Amino acid sequence: ENETDKEIFLDRDPVRFRYILDFYRNGKIVIPHNTTKAEMLAEIEYFSLPLEKEDIQYDVSSIAGMKDAILEFDNRYVENLKINALEGAIVACANALAAMFIEKIRRSPSSDSVGLRYNEIPAKSFVKGMIPRVLEDKLFQATINSLLGNAGYTCDGEISRGLLKLVRLPNTSFWHWDQQPLRVEDDSGEDSDY
Repeated sequence: ENETDKEIFLDRDPVRFRYILDFYRNGKIVIPHNTTKAEMLAEIEYFSLPLEKEDIQYDVSSIAGMKDAILEFDNRYVENLKINALEGAIVACANALAAMFIEKIRRSPSSDSVGLRYNEIPAKSFVKGMIPRVLEDKLFQATINSLLGNAGYTCDGEISRGLLKLVRLPNTSFWHWDQQPLRVEDDSGEDSDY
């Protein structure tokens, strides 16, 4: 059998072998970011190539692509954190206000309406600052209605800006959000709608 017809079996990594072939084709080794120089040095040593660690180059375009992908992932992650924080604050606000309403309803079981004045909310409560921002938010409305419903106070309707008054429908246990403006006491001590 002719020496050139003989098959040669190389028990080496086929992915890294392509970079060895590239060296024979164009005289340099350029590897992607997911291959280490140590892995390539093992191949270089096995094939007795006249190269040093410094001769191995990384494919800059794959590194730039990876950097862009990491930056995009990071930006999406930060944006999701902001969304989750806002949604958490909205749900927390709904929980706090639902608790205030439930306490007021229980203190006046025969009352046909229960309102919550802005100045009744504790000054140090984060809820006081959140109210103007969340009243018309769908998540807030769904959450507070669900919380009140779970406590046995079935609510319907939507809260409009500044409206925090529940009205009991006659002869029922159903409550409806009243469409009267919530009065806000400003720093001068005077009430105003918001």
